[in-house]
Formats: sequence, C-alpha cells, structure tokens
Amino acid sequence: MTTTLDTVPVAVYSIQFLEVDPDFNVINQDSSYVRDIDFVDGTVFTYASIIETSTTIPGGMNMVLRGVNAAGDPVRNVFTITYTNDCGVPTFEVGDSIGWVIFEDFVPASEETCPTRTIATGAPTTPTAVVVPTAPRRPSEQGDPSTESYHRGRGGACR
Repeated sequence: MTTTLDTVPVAVYSIQFLEVDPDFNVINQDSSYVRDIDFVDGTVFTYASIIETSTTIPGGMNMVLRGVNAAGDPVRNVFTITYTNDCGVPTFEVGDSIGWVIFEDFVPASEETCPTRTIATGAPTTPTAVVVPTAPRRPSEQGDPSTESYHRGRGGACR
C-alpha cells in the first residue's frame, strides 16, 4: 500500500534566502524569517537582493520554506532560481508561483546594473511573495523537517 504525504502546509514557520554568484558561491544570506514567524495563507513577505546594497551581481537565489501540514507533519518547499542577467528577459511575472510562493510584485533592476533594460523585471529584482498555508499552527516541538517531505508545487492551490 502506498502512503501519500500531505504536502500542503497549514502554517509556515521558517523561510531562508540564500543568494549566490554565477558559480553558486553564497554571497548573501537573509535569515530574517528563519525564527519566530507563523505565516498563514496570504501572508506577504519580502526579500531584498544583495544588489540593493552592493555592486555584486547575483547569479541566482535559493529559498527554503518550512512548515507543517494539517496532521502536524513537517513539509518543505525548496527551490533555486538561476538568473541569466539578460535585462530584456523577465525572470518571473506577477502571479507566477513556485510551490507555496506566489510572486506578487517586483522592484525593477536599476540603471546601474541594467543600463539597457527593456523590461523592468529582467535582472535580479526584489520580489514580494505570498506564502500559502491555510490555517495557523506553530510547530514548536516539530524540529527540522525531513528531506522526504519536499513540496513539489501546487500552483493552483497557492491563493
């Protein structure tokens, strides 16, 4: 008998951002949301790229979201985005989603990093995202989620 793991979170309790250079060396780690959060369906969070405070051009980012499903089991949404840094090609559009994350807004690339840009979202940007759990729940004794519980995406369930 096959058991299906419910990978839909009812709460997200940790989000970590890693920004990498084109060779995948970590150049920025934002742990603002790693502890003491309790996100539920519709919670908006922001990520500020290293490009806002540095001349370093990122090659991509990794995001790790940890939460619990309705049974209290740990679930994760882990993804990596690589950038082409082609200023005329948008990485995402508003409303695009990856797993539990919906991209809601973008800050355009600056003239310094993208002087010939034709589309505002072509280079690394600062997205505003919405996380997807459906009810509050704090997993204080859950510990770290296991790697077996990756969430592979539920784009239609993300609102």
